[in-house]
Amino acid sequence: MKGVFFRGDNVINKPIFIEIDKPIEIPIHSVQFDKNSRFINVYLLNNSLPLDVTRYTVTVAGVKPDGQEFFNECDKINSEEGLVRFEITEQMNVSTGIVNCEIKVYSDSEGVLTTKPFSIKVTRSLLKSDIESTGEFRALTEAISKVQGFDNKLVDLRNDTNEKFAQTNAQLSRVNNDLTIFNYKTQAFITPEQFGAVGDGVTDDTEAIQRASDNCQAGQKLLFGANKKYKISDTIVFYRTNVIDGNGCFIMMDDNFRGESRFAFRYDHTANDNNILDTFIMGNEIKNFNIQHYRNLEDTYFNGIFVAENCHVLNIYCWGLNKVVEVTKEAYIDFITIEDINIWGKWGNDFAIDTGHMGDARVVKNIHFTPVDASNYNVLKVGNGHNTCRVEGIINGHIEMGKSLVDVSNLHLETGVIKFNGTRGSIRDVFMWCPQDGSFPMTFNSGCTMTMENCFFHYFDRLQYDFINAKFRELKLEWDVVLHIKNCFKNLLAPSDVTMLNAIGVTIDGNDEFNDNNLCYSIESTIINGKPISAIKPTDRGNPNYNILGSFYTDGNIKWKAMSGTYYYNAILVYDEKRKIGQTKKSGEVSETITNGGACPYIGVNGRPNSNIKVYRGTSSHSYDKVVNIGLRGDYLHDNGYLLNGAKWITINPTDVETDYLEAEKYEINNDGTVTISAVTTPTAGEWKKGDRIINSTYAVGYPKAWVYNGSEWISEGNL
Repeated sequence: MKGVFFRGDNVINKPIFIEIDKPIEIPIHSVQFDKNSRFINVYLLNNSLPLDVTRYTVTVAGVKPDGQEFFNECDKINSEEGLVRFEITEQMNVSTGIVNCEIKVYSDSEGVLTTKPFSIKVTRSLLKSDIESTGEFRALTEAISKVQGFDNKLVDLRNDTNEKFAQTNAQLSRVNNDLTIFNYKTQAFITPEQFGAVGDGVTDDTEAIQRASDNCQAGQKLLFGANKKYKISDTIVFYRTNVIDGNGCFIMMDDNFRGESRFAFRYDHTANDNNILDTFIMGNEIKNFNIQHYRNLEDTYFNGIFVAENCHVLNIYCWGLNKVVEVTKEAYIDFITIEDINIWGKWGNDFAIDTGHMGDARVVKNIHFTPVDASNYNVLKVGNGHNTCRVEGIINGHIEMGKSLVDVSNLHLETGVIKFNGTRGSIRDVFMWCPQDGSFPMTFNSGCTMTMENCFFHYFDRLQYDFINAKFRELKLEWDVVLHIKNCFKNLLAPSDVTMLNAIGVTIDGNDEFNDNNLCYSIESTIINGKPISAIKPTDRGNPNYNILGSFYTDGNIKWKAMSGTYYYNAILVYDEKRKIGQTKKSGEVSETITNGGACPYIGVNGRPNSNIKVYRGTSSHSYDKVVNIGLRGDYLHDNGYLLNGAKWITINPTDVETDYLEAEKYEINNDGTVTISAVTTPTAGEWKKGDRIINSTYAVGYPKAWVYNGSEWISEGNL
């Protein structure tokens, strides 16, 4: 076989050279039905130089004698030399005759380079075959197969890439979130808004605020938005040592807090099992919040702040809460300061502020309680076991002290009472409006050892008290109480709308020995187990048997003046200074001798419990140049020459002595401010009010039954 040679099982023709742009005149011979045996090597040339097909796809295409087409791929033998090979396939040999062919070179940019046509002459075979001629597109099929495989790989790659992108994005998101939180943690403060809080009073910001708290580092400030409203549905827990600054925002608790013992804020000592002894936290500060329940629901017991170790709570305004600040009772807590708390209304029977039990120091100051309708008055409870507790600047509300060492000062209580339960320490500089329901303003229960100084008890409105029958007891002491009293007084409004009685001493429930000389004792005295052991009467001050008394009177509250001689006294029980209603001493003038260095005289005046006492003194009978007004007294008055029962003598002209008081056997104050008295005649002095009425005490036929003042004169109601 001329022109071919065998290599293995295949027959390979000698190579041919094809110029891309020149006609090909060399015929190629083949035999019908040959297969897998004839391969044509082709050198592709361009201007007699090899065509580098490294980056190209090379195919052979053509038309068989019967018109069927074929399109097959060429193998690259040496791409740089332009050497390719194609097979004369069985389908190309099916039909005898001339097979017209061309080689196509495809570039990646979709360019096509085609050679001039060349021919293959197929000679008839002596044998027959059942093979039919069809179109053959191996290159296209393989290309499609490769494309399909490539597409599948692309799909797999795309899916894998998408998954990896998703994973990467998730990781990036976590990294970004971690970086964001890290940035937050490295700032001087963080805000709830950085964790998703809105602060519009409608959106539930609980989760965002809690996340902010969880990420707030020790020493870092958690800063809320100024004047924003943060609605919460659960307690916000703080774990670390940091500053929580409300910045004047509102914390609105929703109905989930109703009837529960949960708090809006809670300082917890541990982030693990809530064992309060696990962690020692110092320096927490929470301030500048307005805490109230959502929609201001009345009669619901909402709670404010629960604190633990070493917290400072300040500048809190609240509306209608039960507990405002409570200190844990589960552990020995060292230092707690609670100050600048404004409590507007209160529901629930617990104390608004509870200092807990035990611990080194407590400071509670500047607490302002404003009661509203249905308010409970329990404002401050100081627990047991505090080594020191300073309470100052409390306005209104009930106060209860436990078995602790306390220093209480600067209280102004228009409502509320104070109870001491086994308390030690002092209370001073107190102004109290006495309760109208008969409650004791101050109660000292068993075990108290206290000093009480500069306390003033005020009976505010004369129409709100029963002056005729009231006992006016300001203090209640149990038996085993030690109480030192210094400069403590009360005042009573006189039974008129103008005159106020002078301040007089306090009284102790059931202690007649003290109450009989209460002005002296209120200036300074000590009561031990119910018995006054300080000065009992001014007459005892010079008695050597009472040498302890001298130490209590070194501050000048009582001044002694040496004097001797006989002095004359007269006293009037003044019921109403403006109307000039009173009662002159029935027995007339009293004469008493005062000896230099000796005892002071006793002046007996049996008065009424609602009366003031005006006492005149002179060196001549019925000629008086001194006067003094003192308050409610018992049986005796004591003169030391300069003071009468603690009230200073005032020099007057003898002509200014008033003796024209209308003596009244009966005296009543009516609800409209008018008075009804019983007397034998109408008055000739004083300023009377329209509607005042005098009942004639001379009950006889032909005499007027009573007189009524019409604003200018007294009008008789007719004779009997």
